[in-house]
Amino acid sequence: MNTENPDWQEIAHQLRKPDGEMGLKVAENMHKSNIEMTRAAIKGLELQPGDKVLEIGHGSAMHVQELFMQQPDIHYTGLEISNLMHTEAQKNNAEAMKTGQAEFFTYDGIQLPIAQNSLSKIFSVNTIYFWEDAEDFSRQLFASLANEGMLSLAFAEQKFMKQLPFVQYGFQTYEMEDVISLLEQVGFIKHSISNQEDLFPSNTGEPIKRPFSLVVMKKGLD
Repeated sequence: MNTENPDWQEIAHQLRKPDGEMGLKVAENMHKSNIEMTRAAIKGLELQPGDKVLEIGHGSAMHVQELFMQQPDIHYTGLEISNLMHTEAQKNNAEAMKTGQAEFFTYDGIQLPIAQNSLSKIFSVNTIYFWEDAEDFSRQLFASLANEGMLSLAFAEQKFMKQLPFVQYGFQTYEMEDVISLLEQVGFIKHSISNQEDLFPSNTGEPIKRPFSLVVMKKGLD
């Protein structure tokens, strides 16, 4: 990657769907830069024994072992649009796949290949920007959850995202209130919300504070 004259459109593509040699580098950087957001999203799930957990857009999935450390008695499913990340996730979680604790699938990013009412927890970090039809996708997430199931989303605040040069290429940014409204519209109930911060590498390599939102919603009883 040319760091002096970066191709921001290509970087945007790689952030959405990593591929090739550059995709591996981007995935490694994403894991490092997003790990605190990922931990916040996982914490928001309030994991319980027997939970069936889905992650949308897991990347290299190097964080998945942290879920099992918090709660060993869960089943994890990961969905990815990137074939490269699907392969990397399987490599990084071979043992959990052997024991049947984890499984990974690719999908088109539009239709969830998940049975209705089959999950207890869903989480996703920095993927909401790429939901092509956010309302329809939210409805599918809602339908996939059993009653009292929880959805935990972590995403960078719109004001911060607008400062990044690659965001003009295919990113839809959101304020926290927009996401809450979107999810309530399809039936979710607010569980907990918070504004947090982590450190994000700037173009110079120096870390800068990144404000992000954590929105945790619940599916109520019928």
